[in-house]
Amino acid sequence: MKKRLRKKLRAGEFTVYGAAYDLTLNAAEDLENLIGDIVEFVEDNGGTYAGGYSDSTIARCFVELGTTGEDPAGRRVAVLEWLKKHAAIASVNAGELEDSAEFFI
Repeated sequence: MKKRLRKKLRAGEFTVYGAAYDLTLNAAEDLENLIGDIVEFVEDNGGTYAGGYSDSTIARCFVELGTTGEDPAGRRVAVLEWLKKHAAIASVNAGELEDSAEFFI
């Protein structure tokens, strides 16, 4: 496959990876402010917040972490460590790296 087509299809070296994060929130936390904090941290570190959902104490979000050349594994760890330190989060689990396009299918 030609490079131009791989880029258009986000395939090969142009595949964008991401990871899902499952969060358990402290009971009285404001989810809107927490999501704002997450978006700010992720974007400041070259990623993209791709969405999430929640009930009162459980949230799940997906973060796009970049292509192979942008060290998505390192970014995954950085986001996980930051989430573990956030006061509004009681616990966090990170999923494995996966193709972002596959996550939303």
